[in-house]
Amino acid sequence: MGKVITVTMQKGGVGKTSFVTNLVGAIARTDKKKRMLIIDMDAQGNVGRSFGKPVGKYENGLDSLFLGTKHISECIYKLFGNVDILPVTPDMAFLELKLFIEMQKTKRPLSILEDEIGYIKDDYDLIFIDTPPTLNFIVGNALKVSDGVLIPFEPEPYGIDGLVRIIDVLHYFRTQLSIPVKILGVIGLRVNTFTTHNENMKKARQACVNSKIKMFDTSISRSVRYSDAVQKKDLPATLTKIRKKPKDPVIDYYELLEEMIKEGVL
Repeated sequence: MGKVITVTMQKGGVGKTSFVTNLVGAIARTDKKKRMLIIDMDAQGNVGRSFGKPVGKYENGLDSLFLGTKHISECIYKLFGNVDILPVTPDMAFLELKLFIEMQKTKRPLSILEDEIGYIKDDYDLIFIDTPPTLNFIVGNALKVSDGVLIPFEPEPYGIDGLVRIIDVLHYFRTQLSIPVKILGVIGLRVNTFTTHNENMKKARQACVNSKIKMFDTSISRSVRYSDAVQKKDLPATLTKIRKKPKDPVIDYYELLEEMIKEGVL
């Protein structure tokens, strides 16, 4: 049965989608037999864009599932190799408004995804959910169905605030909504050697220690490699040619993957 991992952070612009697609790329390149599914919850559809497949490419998507017009198996498409995608369509932008009306008919509003994912969970080893940078009804569904949560953050001042906020939010889900959200770990993204970043990484590690949350030793360096790969190759950087000398920053993802496997996260 597939392990469901939600990647979430309330602050936008931290590189969350890049993290998901590059991590999946690293896993796929390391183990070609592993079956994976990426569920895109962001109306921008950047998971598909990372593979040259913009919003509008797919007829059905997450909005169809939530509105009950299609079953989950009708919303899944092959992305590459052994990796599939449950995408968004242009109608995703109006989903919240439509759901406001439809939710009156739903007795278990936070279990819509959970009810559907049971039909396909055995088809995959890993299911990653890329969430928008908000806490809404849709993200609640992702947290409800998750076996664990990964929290990426950028070591900027507002990034630390976002990290503390999302930890508080997940605590609320556990204590007030009785949803046993398990935090698998925190990952620093777009990290450079600036003094400010070093200081903020220390603050983040201390915040994780205080909350008894793991922060991975491996962080992802800031680099144009990730945006260039998508723009020029229509692929995440971890699926493009990787140089050994000088060290390609993409190697960070393979080192993070090794750490995650060692820690039993994946």
